[in-house]
Amino acid sequence: MTPQASAYMRFRRALDRGNTTEALSAAAELQFVGLVEALELTLLLAGDEPEKYERAAARWHLRFAGEVPHVDLRESQAVLALLAVLANRLAAAPRLLSGGLGRRRKRDMSVSLGCRRPVSFAQPRLVGPDGG
Repeated sequence: MTPQASAYMRFRRALDRGNTTEALSAAAELQFVGLVEALELTLLLAGDEPEKYERAAARWHLRFAGEVPHVDLRESQAVLALLAVLANRLAAAPRLLSGGLGRRRKRDMSVSLGCRRPVSFAQPRLVGPDGG
């Protein structure tokens, strides 16, 4: 197994387990992180490392607008607004994001992002101001 494959497996496993520290470490070893996985990592940061979240969300949005074909201004603004809502830890935001990012369905997003299977957005562990 190549070092890249090993790092990718650790990265994927860390995302699946919600381990932000390990996911960041493994991602740093990779030459490329796909858009969907970058979003999963960004959503993990929202719950675990909020001080890093806003910059990661802005960078992810920039990639989304540049890499996904036919993104119009309204859709781009909606996605950015949802990412901003996450920064405020509103519980509805993860459900809205997992609903397909605006008018796109998961299947359409998968095709747009070049995925072979439907997009699956991880649910971040969000903590409100009261700790719950």
